[in-house]
Amino acid sequence: MSRFYSRLADLYTTWIPLEEQFYRHHHIGDFDFNSIPEFREWPEFQHLHLAHAKNGGPIAMLPKDNVVTLGATLPRNKLFIFCSNGRHYETIDLDRIISGLANERANSMKHWVGMAFNSDEDLVLLNAEGRLYIVDIVLKE
Repeated sequence: MSRFYSRLADLYTTWIPLEEQFYRHHHIGDFDFNSIPEFREWPEFQHLHLAHAKNGGPIAMLPKDNVVTLGATLPRNKLFIFCSNGRHYETIDLDRIISGLANERANSMKHWVGMAFNSDEDLVLLNAEGRLYIVDIVLKE
């Protein structure tokens, strides 16, 4: 009987209250940055734009443009897509799919401000000029 109550106590301590809802954290996996040749070591998450889709959908990471790091350079205009378990799914080169980014004179187009997934799990990117770009991560367009 004591085993039952100890398991019951564990159940209540793993749920996290957030306003009127309760959430439980499950550790699924870690991000697999070692499989990406552009990252020689784990990047600081403060140097990345992060977006995740609802209900265990994909996670997108885009290195920020205005960050200077010592000893390592972050890849520019590359979008890294991860599965919800942390495995690397795809790397999308934004210079290839968005016309005008490869042009050297278009620096303001290259400065990304933010990104988020919409309800269709398309990635919406916002640059410094206020332009929105919708990227389908499955079709890579």
